Amino acid sequence: MKPFNVILCPYDFSNFADKALDYAVRLTLSSGQRLALVNVIVNPFLFEGGSPVLNNNLLALDLLQQIKDEENAKLNELKLKLQQDHPTLEVEYILEEDNDVEACILAAQAKTKADLIVMGSHGRKGIKRVLLGSVAEGVLRNAVCPVLIVK
Repeated sequence: MKPFNVILCPYDFSNFADKALDYAVRLTLSSGQRLALVNVIVNPFLFEGGSPVLNNNLLALDLLQQIKDEENAKLNELKLKLQQDHPTLEVEYILEEDNDVEACILAAQAKTKADLIVMGSHGRKGIKRVLLGSVAEGVLRNAVCPVLIVK
């Protein structure tokens, strides 16, 4: 088996993403050259066909900016931690804003030319899975490279 050149890890700051990141880091250090980390900011005010909530609504715009600032701060903390723990690890950080997380992950895979996607799964079952969908399942079905799902 040839080594992976780029490993993509979608990261949402959950415990599930932490476990997947651990795997991705270990795989990158042992057989990969670069780790690409994608974080997708889900805009709670963005709706299909546009957002009537955001149009000239300063409160909504302020809340959205606060969400973005918090995600950026958490991402910067993660960057520092990874640099301290693994100084030789080459990491590319991708920050996207979209409500279609699956599409952003697949676009990041195409952009980085990742050979492997390592991602966490919330493991929802039954009606929760039907109502909420499964980003991991969608990525698994539609990715053009292998996908490792960490529970």
